[in-house]
Amino acid sequence: MERNADDKQGKRLSRAKIKDCGLRGLHHTAAELAKLHLTTYPDDGQVWLRLADALMGLGRLPDARKALRIAATHVPRDRRHLVTFRRGRIQEARFRYVSARRWYELSVALCPEEVVYRVYLGGLMLRTGRLLEAAEFFERSLLEAGDGPVEELLLNHGYALRALGRDEEAEVRFLRALARCHDYEEARIALEDVAWR
Repeated sequence: MERNADDKQGKRLSRAKIKDCGLRGLHHTAAELAKLHLTTYPDDGQVWLRLADALMGLGRLPDARKALRIAATHVPRDRRHLVTFRRGRIQEARFRYVSARRWYELSVALCPEEVVYRVYLGGLMLRTGRLLEAAEFFERSLLEAGDGPVEELLLNHGYALRALGRDEEAEVRFLRALARCHDYEEARIALEDVAWR
């Protein structure tokens, strides 16, 4: 019993270290720690996802795709959106925007409450020149998100409105994002960009 408890504690600590390295941008270290962890816990879907993230951070997209294929076999069905989202990011990094969009759309469908999936999907629309579609998508997403953490949705909706030349509406979105998060630097800069008049 004690050995099992020690094993679980070791697994938790290992996962935490890998996550911390990834969040700090230490992609090489995160990848190496993940590989080491997976030699002991090869069925740990969460760490396969972290390995894929680290490999994406290193620009090793084929290796990240392999890690995601394995992760998909070890991640619970109700968490598959974590895999589909990363597949979208890989496709976007490979400039395969149609495929990336499909993966992001699937991620939103699998987990509609996850705001970041909506940010990436709408952001892809923006970056590919689908400005009106992006503005409408962000508007719908804001209505569906309710009182959740919508600062990024507000910011990106403002970006879409600004690109469409609807500066006054964009200004309102940037102000709302700042009201929710007072030190949101991107929103402050975007507000300055439309409030010059």
